[in-house]
Amino acid sequence: VNVLKDEVKLVQQRSHHLLEYSLSLDELRNKKWTSFQSNLSDLDDFVYKWSHVVKDWDDIVPDPIVHQLKLLESSIPALRHCRVDLFREDHWVELLQGKLRLPGSIRVDNLYFSHFIQS
Repeated sequence: VNVLKDEVKLVQQRSHHLLEYSLSLDELRNKKWTSFQSNLSDLDDFVYKWSHVVKDWDDIVPDPIVHQLKLLESSIPALRHCRVDLFREDHWVELLQGKLRLPGSIRVDNLYFSHFIQS
């Protein structure tokens, strides 16, 4: 019975962590790029925190999260160069519509962090 209680508690804890992870990532996704670009430390902090949270999980649940965290971490150096003050309009068009294949309606003024990580 105690083993079952421990298992239930662990599942509840993991469920809570997964929900918190998802909500935290959504919060980052919903930030406008014009303000988020100067706060990439928020992304660094997110990756650091969640890498440490899931590293001790000994089941398959964290595998997709670990993969996503590695992708986010590897994107940070490139994202640091996507600064509104450094790119001209034609650079943004080439990046957004060319490289990221976003619709033509997406411009710097309506660009969100989610646009970078969905592509």
